[in-house]
Amino acid sequence: MLFPPRRSWAAGTALTLALLALSCGKSDSVTNPMSTPASVDLVHARTAYFFGKGCEPGLAEAWRVLRPGGALAIVDLDATVPPYGEWMRADIPHYDPVAAERFFTRQGFSLRRIPTTWRFPDRATCEAVLRIEFSSAVADRALAQCTGLTIPVGYRLHVRHKRVAP
Repeated sequence: MLFPPRRSWAAGTALTLALLALSCGKSDSVTNPMSTPASVDLVHARTAYFFGKGCEPGLAEAWRVLRPGGALAIVDLDATVPPYGEWMRADIPHYDPVAAERFFTRQGFSLRRIPTTWRFPDRATCEAVLRIEFSSAVADRALAQCTGLTIPVGYRLHVRHKRVAP
């Protein structure tokens, strides 16, 4: 069974929000419906930990609530994949995607790269999304470079399994 019985999706959302608050320094402790140690089979974080270093408190809390045999899965944007990755690095010049990957490798995570394509129904939607994702200057650059209705975007999937004691 992937999820424990009688647990709601809201409880998982509360855990995710609590982990984000902890990892961003907004909280000293996590209070959530699933805070019992070794109580969940899967902890999933999406576009929350792409910096790597500095997210140790959130990772430690995720590990604490994870059952033996469970997995911690982190899905983040892959800033090494053009063109989206180039735009991302232009907006966050101090970000080093290679250092972030090394961080997760040292923490015992596997890495899988996932190529995707964002598809938009029209140019206005594409522009709206790019203006949400990036600063004005980088969004303008992205719009000039992206003349169609698709954008290649890479993701990284980092997974670490909690071993079952022999």
